[in-house]
Amino acid sequence: DDKANLAWNSRVILSAANASPIKTQTYYRLSQEHMAKVYSLKGEHLVDFLPFSNTWELNHQLLPKVDDPADSYEVQTKLPQSQLRFEPYSVLDVQKLPDIMAGIRVNPATTGNMPQGIHINYNHKNMVHFRMDHQFNYESRSPGGLDDNKDFGYVTAKFEGEDNWALMKSKNNSIRMTTLAYRFSPIDFAKMKLKLAVTKGVQGADPVKGKTGKDDSAFQVWFTVRHGKANNDRSLVDPKNDKVFLFGYYWGDAAPGENRKAGDIFENWYSNKNVVVATLPEAKQLLLNNQDMLGKAQLYERNLAEDLKRAFPDKNINDMEIVAITIQHDSNDAGDSSEAYFKALEFLP
Repeated sequence: DDKANLAWNSRVILSAANASPIKTQTYYRLSQEHMAKVYSLKGEHLVDFLPFSNTWELNHQLLPKVDDPADSYEVQTKLPQSQLRFEPYSVLDVQKLPDIMAGIRVNPATTGNMPQGIHINYNHKNMVHFRMDHQFNYESRSPGGLDDNKDFGYVTAKFEGEDNWALMKSKNNSIRMTTLAYRFSPIDFAKMKLKLAVTKGVQGADPVKGKTGKDDSAFQVWFTVRHGKANNDRSLVDPKNDKVFLFGYYWGDAAPGENRKAGDIFENWYSNKNVVVATLPEAKQLLLNNQDMLGKAQLYERNLAEDLKRAFPDKNINDMEIVAITIQHDSNDAGDSSEAYFKALEFLP
């Protein structure tokens, strides 16, 4: 949850800041949420307090600045025009996502302005460059410091002798990044291709509703789908009137006592779940894999429109539109870790 992630990320940053306490004559300890206790022989007071509103702020207060690979990078991807103002190190607050999307015009991708399709391919030296090309921001519940991180997050790596895969690891945490830059009809770009290799799943994970509740996976891709256009304007989202649901593809680990197979569709654990502030939208996922695919590069080819029709037979595919794409890997519910290599996600006419 948010509090647990904040505490975990805060401790990671404080641990890094405490790398040389004798040299710095300073030691930091998490006192409470949004507050660190500072023990120092250099300050006016032996004990002081350092408030912070988020871990980005704490990181910038305590850790030295490093060279930023985003500073000199020129974006390589031509996206449909939009009013989005992308900052690579901003984080998305999921609870405020409807408000963020409201009133910001994003022109849809069509076979006219993107005749070759949508290509979210990884061929980068730095993860932030990939995120800049496709306007992916990490969500606020994810840990900090995820770019070019060998322990958890993403880092450029080789897989089976091929350069420039994104090695994506989780370590008892949840990592999500979302782009709002691609808005498209699943009918226009129905052919989905995903190049992926999962090398370590999450033991005990099962995202299916009615099962363990350990909603973890080495790889998930989620689509926020708008059903209908309240204002008859595809470039705008009306959070008060537009109906939204979620659909995704996921890597699934073995489910004891069940023989699940690639192509099966399940309702997600959090689908229509009542939480304190709201009821979460309906959410369904399609299982990508059979168990013998572990450790091997796979090119998954799916028909997004047909899969949506199978998952939601009560809805009209002609009224559906993808308004956000989220890539996720997590292992926090099961208290385990995961590892996968991502190369490409494409949607072709």
